[in-house]
Amino acid sequence: MRKLLLMAGLVPLLLAALPVAPATAATTTTFLNLAGQPGDFILGGQQRAFTPDTATFSEQYDGSLLSVFVHNADFSEFWSVELAAPPGSPLVPGTYTDAVRAAFRGAGQNGIDVNGDGRGCNQTSGSFTVNEAVYGPNNYVQTFDATFTQFCDGGSGALTGEISIANPPPPPALTLGATVATDGTVDRISGQAALNGTVSCNEPVTVFVNARVVEIVTKTAQAVSTFGLSVACTPDASPIPWSATAMSNNTVPFGKGRASVSLDATATDPNFHNNVTQHVDAVVRLH
Repeated sequence: MRKLLLMAGLVPLLLAALPVAPATAATTTTFLNLAGQPGDFILGGQQRAFTPDTATFSEQYDGSLLSVFVHNADFSEFWSVELAAPPGSPLVPGTYTDAVRAAFRGAGQNGIDVNGDGRGCNQTSGSFTVNEAVYGPNNYVQTFDATFTQFCDGGSGALTGEISIANPPPPPALTLGATVATDGTVDRISGQAALNGTVSCNEPVTVFVNARVVEIVTKTAQAVSTFGLSVACTPDASPIPWSATAMSNNTVPFGKGRASVSLDATATDPNFHNNVTQHVDAVVRLH
């Protein structure tokens, strides 16, 4: 059976109904045009057209499936367009036939799912042609244009349309640098080891430094410690020094000699919101 979608349950993003606008070049503008044939469950014989002038667009791309969400200013109308290559394959220019509902496609299957205005399909079929697809780091969607035809739950009326996305060039992805100084000190009385190093970045971020320190003190005993700290990193001041004191987690104190350090410097990319980690393995001579 066909399903009715609740407005509140849809993913945020879609646009107010406007007169259908003519399609324009994929790389110059963002728009969604929809047209339903008689018998199509989603639109029937109606049309919709959305642009950024009156609506908000948002997109997500996971490397195979592109989802575009559109909503109008008062969130009274929502639309979603999902187009997908087979799982594990990139969505690149070309024609994709025999598409099924995108979220439930299997190996080797293309996907399509266009829904909105409170209506969606339990099963979809159709095809689409990707005219342009340019992605940046972390699956950033820079430009995308595709035309599509969808049939809902075996119906004979088609829903056709075009989706075009034009975003500015992607911001740079976050890169981190980290070092561990090869010389450290040890307090003979407390058995604490003092270590230091630097972090660097190309975006202003807070870098979280976590490390494990191991020193083989005798043939049968080793000192082990972990520590963590945070560093405010800015590109114009890189590299930023860090320092830490390592106290052995067991009864074996650190002493003069060589210690192995395994360090991770981690920060969240302020543009793409993914975590970036720089790993460093080093040998430190404790004096």
